[in-house]
Amino acid sequence: MLYFGMPKLIDLTNIKFGRLFITGRADEPGKPKWRYLCDCGSTGIARGSDLRSGKSASCGCLHLERVTKHGLARSTTYGVWQAIIQRCTRANFPKFKYYGGRGITVCPRWMKFENFLTDMGEQPGKRMSIDRIDVNGHYEPGNCRWISMVQQQLNRRNNRRITLGVRTQTVKEWCIELGIDEELFRSRLKQGWTPIEIIGIPNQGKNTRRQDPITGRWISSR
Repeated sequence: MLYFGMPKLIDLTNIKFGRLFITGRADEPGKPKWRYLCDCGSTGIARGSDLRSGKSASCGCLHLERVTKHGLARSTTYGVWQAIIQRCTRANFPKFKYYGGRGITVCPRWMKFENFLTDMGEQPGKRMSIDRIDVNGHYEPGNCRWISMVQQQLNRRNNRRITLGVRTQTVKEWCIELGIDEELFRSRLKQGWTPIEIIGIPNQGKNTRRQDPITGRWISSR
């Protein structure tokens, strides 16, 4: 159905913008997006507005050539930044569906490596990575931090979170804090134990049992 006042979609197929040759329309929701073939051989998807404004002139190879001249592309920090851009903008990136595919974006300021470096600083160590504080938020100042790989695992979307009192943490965080075996904790959860019961009954071995107060059935701690 057409509505009066709606702008007509301009077909960008077979038009070249910088190094990007447009091969066709990308079937994606939201603003019009187009599939491209870069001079370097890479393929991807870009917004029509970015193409027309000149914001998207290559798949990223042009910028890579520029920063390489300054030695920035050799740093591990640059590698982290490049991975962020790829997972959010390149549909053929292995984990794109977990990032760009579900709406996670990189803020316009961070599309330029020098700005990312200014805001986040150098990678503190080889085992440190960029983490989004809000796992459903975007890559932007205020929502990102350098943390260890262990800390990042705790921030995954699929981690089960348990509330005790007024605090909510992942199972792993509670186990570390309370000194409880994580395997035991998860096993008892599957058995139907409540978090309060789990922390209230210490691990006394594999044969530890408790009696269900409602059914009277004896349940193994494991």
